[in-house]
Amino acid sequence: MTTSSGPGPSQADPGLAAIIGERRQLINLAYRLLGSLAEAEDAVQEAHARWYALTPGQREAIASPGAWLTTVASRICLDQLGSARARRERYVGQWIPKPSYWGIRSTCPGNMWSGSWSWWRFASKMIGQRVASW
Repeated sequence: MTTSSGPGPSQADPGLAAIIGERRQLINLAYRLLGSLAEAEDAVQEAHARWYALTPGQREAIASPGAWLTTVASRICLDQLGSARARRERYVGQWIPKPSYWGIRSTCPGNMWSGSWSWWRFASKMIGQRVASW
């Protein structure tokens, strides 16, 4: 005895073919809006979840399931873009790091930034050369 957990041929969802047919188009649309395939797939998955959250009566009242899914997916993408923009605006770290002149090191032995030199030693050497040349 076998039991099927899914709908049989007589119980097939009439909008299922339209929903499956629209998946590639929805992913393409979401990818163009978001720029990331992973985020696009998440948006399409959320649109499908919202479709199946509707009651069967509400689903039957929708004349074009593809258009409904396109509208919902595009709104989800726009919401994600808005929230990403808000996250960037609320960034609490330093926007531009402050330059650290004393922390710069070089492998060149004659470089004044290397560990054996410092600005003070360089300046005192230059002053000593100027005084000696008088």
